[in-house]
Amino acid sequence: MSLFNDYVRIVLCLIFAINLIDGASMITQNPRELNCRTSLSIFSNWDGLLMITEGELTVVGGYRMDGNNKDPILIKFDSGKRSWCRYDYDINPQNSDIYGLAYSSQFSDSVWVVFGVEGQSGFPHSDLRRAASSGWLSDYGGGSQGARVSVLARINLRDGSLMKATFISGFSDSNPVPNWLLVNKLDFPAGGVSVSATSYWRPRLADGSPMSCPIPPPYSYSLNFTATLASVQHSSSGECQ
Repeated sequence: MSLFNDYVRIVLCLIFAINLIDGASMITQNPRELNCRTSLSIFSNWDGLLMITEGELTVVGGYRMDGNNKDPILIKFDSGKRSWCRYDYDINPQNSDIYGLAYSSQFSDSVWVVFGVEGQSGFPHSDLRRAASSGWLSDYGGGSQGARVSVLARINLRDGSLMKATFISGFSDSNPVPNWLLVNKLDFPAGGVSVSATSYWRPRLADGSPMSCPIPPPYSYSLNFTATLASVQHSSSGECQ
């Protein structure tokens, strides 16, 4: 019995450690329209809502409509009460939204957010480029306007401000070629963040240059970022090299 109890304690400790590393996370390819006035009790009854909860903290993400344009929106609740609601992350004309959220106790002051961006226009200070200037990729890059690329950002939980960000896109040889890329999962190895994605054009090596792909897309794609999002330690694809 003693050996069995020791075994159970070891297993529980391992599960607890894994939860601390992985944290709460959710990805959806169909974010919902939100507004700042909706209460958490109402949100909790919505199907398919992008929402993570860690203790008394709840964060909800999606998009709001500004005329015909989609803008990303992020709402934080503490103990069921709304602390802040932000929709100023990208107010330029292209459509954008939030389709992924993750929390790790390694970075307890922040929430990790995945934005979908469908082009680039206007001024950098009015969209996610203002936080990605030191990121691995600092902007949308070449590719068709309307092709959906991703932005991974670290958001301050105190006030919702952008801390760090990087664009994540496939490599396009010329403007007519889509650079479409979708994030599927976030994990948190010690001191960094790991991204699993699907790229609809050539994935990039750690230095940002294109991989060589012998077959047509889509391609599986994995990247290990440093916590600052300024560099990729390793990238790989099951179909490309």
